[in-house]
Amino acid sequence: KIAERGPRHGHRFIFMNMVGAAAVARAAAELHQVQLSDQDVIFQTRPDILFSTGVDYSKLQTAAARFPGSDFLLLRSHYPEIGHKDPTDVVIFLTRPALDRLLPSGTPLQYQEEMFGGCGNSWANLFVHHATQVNISTFYMVQYRFGWSFHRLDEHVMGPWGGPAVPKLQSSNQVLTDKVDVTSLVKCALSIDSKNKSACNPSAVNSISRFGPVRRVSLDSHADDAEKSAHFICTTSESLIHSLSKINDGIRMDIKSSTMHLPRLRRGPILLPSRKRQIERQ
Repeated sequence: KIAERGPRHGHRFIFMNMVGAAAVARAAAELHQVQLSDQDVIFQTRPDILFSTGVDYSKLQTAAARFPGSDFLLLRSHYPEIGHKDPTDVVIFLTRPALDRLLPSGTPLQYQEEMFGGCGNSWANLFVHHATQVNISTFYMVQYRFGWSFHRLDEHVMGPWGGPAVPKLQSSNQVLTDKVDVTSLVKCALSIDSKNKSACNPSAVNSISRFGPVRRVSLDSHADDAEKSAHFICTTSESLIHSLSKINDGIRMDIKSSTMHLPRLRRGPILLPSRKRQIERQ
């Protein structure tokens, strides 16, 4: 019903859901006097999801601690090939500063037009296009054993989803003994390239970003939508640690010669004024 009323109504629904969840989480942390840190990595999911494996959380926390200020967000595609209707909304990992930048504390529970100024579905708009604008590095996880199933009210388990490598759950009470490193391989996702060209522009194809060569990926299967719904994806996979190091070292790549260049001066990430002051105080 929401989709039938148009994409803007869907954007508004997603936004209010996300802001409400973030507000409840902050209130619960304050009520229970939970100490919050910029090195926290938050896991967002849905109540009807069962995961195929556990996750090695220490790897995520190591990445957040090693590169403070390089706030990241990890997404999962529906299948190994990124495309139709991606990203999925069932699993999102992001640093606390990334959450606070996307959905600031005190944000009115109303639709924010500027958060959905890109192209594609609501999740692509918020977690790729808007994230790029507020200096959050978004990546797709290339860990295809980490998938999911849907748990229905009648105890039926539908799945697995996420590709052929995802283990099948035998029941909703199955104990997971395996855990995976979701940071081992990732692919960047961006709304603009290093030349400031938008992926929403149908003429954008292959380009370059601060993470290396990228290609434009259409997000909808219908030809009419494919011209308007897209983002850039890195052409190669690498570890999250390696990707974040490129932000801090200011590494760039020449797309014609495929050679790496290091600037003479060390450059850090571009920070919003409030975030810069916070780091300086630390």
